Amino acid sequence: MPMDVALGLIDEKGVRGASMRELARRAGVDVRSVYYHFESKRDLLRSLFEQAGMLAALVQPVPQELLDLLKGATPMDALIAIVEGNLQMLHEGAPYSRLIHVEVLHDDEDAKVVGDEMWTSWGNQLEVLVREAGLAEGFWSWGLRPPAPEPAVGRFQRISTNGSDRGPAHTSGPGRGDRETSPCVEPL
Repeated sequence: MPMDVALGLIDEKGVRGASMRELARRAGVDVRSVYYHFESKRDLLRSLFEQAGMLAALVQPVPQELLDLLKGATPMDALIAIVEGNLQMLHEGAPYSRLIHVEVLHDDEDAKVVGDEMWTSWGNQLEVLVREAGLAEGFWSWGLRPPAPEPAVGRFQRISTNGSDRGPAHTSGPGRGDRETSPCVEPL
């Protein structure tokens, strides 16, 4: 089954709004074929990220050559390389990154499970990179100062812990008119 059809359908209607029957229709296959390959939407989401190579990249060990390069770099250069590498990964998988983040923000349980798997793996990989680059000792020893607290940080923490301060409903695509805007993407 062409996974770009699944990505397009979920991007258009959201995970909740996308049905396996509609996916089968758009892919030109019998719905039983869809269920043969994917037991649930969660399996479908996981397969989308596996096909894009995003899950495999996060669970594979960090290549030793990369760790050696980071160890030989200055702390600031190592940090820049880690950030740039992660931004490149997000950019290359932009449709998938956008999909999982939007669906998690819209409280989709399947997206939360798959997103949590990805973010846990990504966090583990970042820990290895930071530790092996010698950055775990602390940024403050380089003369950097912690950023001053900003009002937006407190607002984000309040929103993420209790879900209050929701923005007005909006339509971001067909089938999404009943969804709320995430306060995380509204102008502060």
